[in-house]
Amino acid sequence: INSARLGLYYIFKYLDLPKGSEVLIPSVTYPPIPAMCLPMDLVPRFVDVDPFTFTIDVKDLERKITPKSKVIIPTHLYGQICDMDEVMALASKHGLFVIEDCAQSLGGEYKGRKTGAIGNASYFTFGITKNFTTLEGASVYSRDKALIDFIRCEQKAVPYTKKFDILKLLIKALIMKTATNSVIFPLFVYPVVRAFKGFGIDLIDRMFGETFTFRKGISRSYFSKRPGGIQAEMGLSQLQRIDGLNDDRIRNARAISSFLKKGGSIGFPEIKKDRKSIYMSFPLNYPDTGKLAAFLFANGVDVTRGFMFNCNDMEEFRDYKAECPNAAGAIKGLLHIPVFPSLSKAEIEMIGAALKKFYGTEEK
Repeated sequence: INSARLGLYYIFKYLDLPKGSEVLIPSVTYPPIPAMCLPMDLVPRFVDVDPFTFTIDVKDLERKITPKSKVIIPTHLYGQICDMDEVMALASKHGLFVIEDCAQSLGGEYKGRKTGAIGNASYFTFGITKNFTTLEGASVYSRDKALIDFIRCEQKAVPYTKKFDILKLLIKALIMKTATNSVIFPLFVYPVVRAFKGFGIDLIDRMFGETFTFRKGISRSYFSKRPGGIQAEMGLSQLQRIDGLNDDRIRNARAISSFLKKGGSIGFPEIKKDRKSIYMSFPLNYPDTGKLAAFLFANGVDVTRGFMFNCNDMEEFRDYKAECPNAAGAIKGLLHIPVFPSLSKAEIEMIGAALKKFYGTEEK
């Protein structure tokens, strides 16, 4: 399919939920996902998140279940895997449908089971910046054959992406890959990015940021195209490599974690033994992100605030506001550091040295 939000739309349409039904969704997520509830006459009910992993807070989830609740959307954000046993137990107890948001967790596992294969349905996205890409597009998975047949029927009238449009996407991807090359980036791109930051402009955000238009209706563009055979071949060619690349991310995350202090001023996700969190990015939590970001960048480590929002605090969702204190603090203190698969040992040591140096400035 064209996008994850379109997949969610199809799932909602198939479920045919009563008007006013509640969809329990983590407050920290990509805004078009809860926005998809509105044209379907559903109510997004925001749930707080864990302040370090940004995954759904199961205790708050239980508190916010009401007789109107029909769906839970646990989001494996930044490749961190949700507490799925607890989520599924609550879903079973209250008769709720679970839709796993796997946009950033392809290849992740929970107690030996792949993400997306635990809930009643799931969706994945394959954009240029993802760990598995077909340049654009998404997919829906479910063991419910009737649901999948319904989506296939809905998609029959949607045309495939034109080859010329695929070529444009490929050129964009190649430019991005070249710009982030380990040789080219420090020599040419980094100095430019640093110069722009001197004027308060985050060039990385401008280059890679995911933009969206908040709308309460279903955009016709969602139905304008769907990935075709060429893009399917791209995806199939990556399936043999995805686990190895994810393992590289995890290895890098473990190495970077060794430089961070447990219980220190910088919060970071704990690497849990019962799951394979794939670290699409490495989120840090620090009260003064401006200070930490400036320090790391001055020491050669590029960082970003990321592209997610605390939807609970957005004006567009003012009618659905709920108590989500962790989400507010987590987003305010959020900062991502590099963890991509090709990160070299020397680069990891540079990141570690910068973090150690920052801790030293706090102690003085």
